[in-house]
Amino acid sequence: MEKRKIFYYGGTCFRPPNPPRSQHRSHLEMIKKELGFNVVRVWCLWNHCHRAPEVFDFSEHEEIISICDELELSVIFQTVLEDAPYWLEQAHPECRYVDSKGKPDELSGNDNHPSGGHPGLCLDNPVVVKQAERFLKAVAESMKAHTSLLAYDCWNEPHIEPCWNTNYWADMGDLLYCYCPGSMIAENSFGLFDHNGMLQPQVPPYGLSEVFGLEEEENYFTWPDYESTAKHPLTTVGPSFFERFVGPYNEEIYSGPEITLSEPVKTRLRAYGFLTPLRLTTAKSLGGWKDYCLAAHNKFGKGEAYYFGTFLGLSMFNLNEGAGKVIANILSQRIKPKVKGKDLRPRLIDAGKEALLCVFNNSRFESYTESIVVPGKFSQAFDIHTEKEMAVKDGAVKVTVDREDVVVLHLRQEKS
Repeated sequence: MEKRKIFYYGGTCFRPPNPPRSQHRSHLEMIKKELGFNVVRVWCLWNHCHRAPEVFDFSEHEEIISICDELELSVIFQTVLEDAPYWLEQAHPECRYVDSKGKPDELSGNDNHPSGGHPGLCLDNPVVVKQAERFLKAVAESMKAHTSLLAYDCWNEPHIEPCWNTNYWADMGDLLYCYCPGSMIAENSFGLFDHNGMLQPQVPPYGLSEVFGLEEEENYFTWPDYESTAKHPLTTVGPSFFERFVGPYNEEIYSGPEITLSEPVKTRLRAYGFLTPLRLTTAKSLGGWKDYCLAAHNKFGKGEAYYFGTFLGLSMFNLNEGAGKVIANILSQRIKPKVKGKDLRPRLIDAGKEALLCVFNNSRFESYTESIVVPGKFSQAFDIHTEKEMAVKDGAVKVTVDREDVVVLHLRQEKS
């Protein structure tokens, strides 16, 4: 495919069974000719197209993409395996996802998957993998001749199916997958379960402990300002039992203690969500709290890995400056962004003589104003929503973004 500098802009035009087949041409012509978009996304659901073991029906997709060929409207073809065929479930019910309570998930539909087949079947089972491969090969064979085909999107939104499809009252037993026979066999080969199907204590599993150079100790729930009303947990058996099997009770560990790091940047951050002590094998300690190692770095092969014994994302979400510094430092070792912000999050889409500068504000509460330094070749900036010109002064453009909003600027080189 010829490589062209194009900014693709569009949306989804078909998510079976909607819109009705009779409306495809009028919708696509409107998208291309009236709205000016240059790309559409077409969903291809396994259950919708693989009607029987030897029956594939891509006729409606063929019709849509043929119209796109005619209109020169690019297509991103999205394949979805999380909608498995019902005939496959009926032939192999042992391949259903099973939660840690032993409850299998039967295929069904929901508002996100109106054609049914959700959440799919467990891919730890060879028969499911084989049929999924047949489906994907049939998709590629059906679509390969079309000039409008831009790309395949094989998994645009990983949900860690099926635990994403749960309810508000779900407990951890409802969220742990998968315990089907295929998964138990597969996990045994990776070492997460022993030959009797009993859970091994080693975390991280799948050989990742060698990559990270460490193993996790038993973790603790922790949250800043958390206060326990009990002097001793397990009060029914007394403190001596707790101290014998868990260790001396220390309420501070449950209250989001402050972790001190020496690398990759010297800083402090609060523990949020969980606190997991690390037992190092080949990794190097980067810091911790008291005698607990809570951060480590390991070199493995041609790569390197960082491991933290708390939820850095939650720490950042709660505006902990130290957590942000850690992530920024690690990313800056490999990535050199063309634009940077402090409280705002700018992204540059550079097309040479012009560009789009998208400035996001993730805060749910505050508006922010910042001067964003742009590449020196750009001397003009226009707000694409207000169509007003923004001053570029000393190589920077001053932007104000409301809470949970975005400002998009069209950057240009000054005409000679």
